[in-house]
Amino acid sequence: MSADLRFNVGSPAPVPDSSVVVVTASPVAVSIDTAARMLGLSPRFVAGLVGRGDLASFKAGARRLIAVTTIEAWVVEQLAAAADDRGDQ
Repeated sequence: MSADLRFNVGSPAPVPDSSVVVVTASPVAVSIDTAARMLGLSPRFVAGLVGRGDLASFKAGARRLIAVTTIEAWVVEQLAAAADDRGDQ
């Protein structure tokens, strides 16, 4: 998909063509430190989750990454477990 931006003369910023969809890129995988910040947890705790296999990760070169969808799924699992513990439906 190519983005076609139209410029108004004298305008400091491009004005998107109304037929163009603007997509903001978000990372699809993040480091343990970033995952920890996203979750409000310590990097050590998140590394423990990864080490135990509770949070799936993969290596990309020397970096260990966690898919954002994996983080989101883990949060949903935690919410469901908490609801079960409380007896919620």
